[in-house]
Amino acid sequence: MGSSRSDSQSSSLISSLFSIIGLLAGAAVVADGSREPKVPCYFIFGDSLFDPGNNNNLNTTMKANYPPYGVDFPSGVATGRYSNGRTTADIIGDFYLLH
Repeated sequence: MGSSRSDSQSSSLISSLFSIIGLLAGAAVVADGSREPKVPCYFIFGDSLFDPGNNNNLNTTMKANYPPYGVDFPSGVATGRYSNGRTTADIIGDFYLLH
């Protein structure tokens, strides 16, 4: 029974540590003031918060390259992604000047 509490505390500590590292990395980018990207690209593996899907290259009738998809993008044009706007990965890329 005591193991559950220590596992919870350990998980909370690890989560806090990653949050602090992320904040420090973001602060370093902002403090530099340069508009040049710090890394050439980034890879994010995740769920639908990061990957809205895209099947434009598949031979299928179900596509997402028409309205209302993409209405929240600055251009308002559908991109073939099953999302009406930017994902978390897009926002992270904008923050780190990768787009």
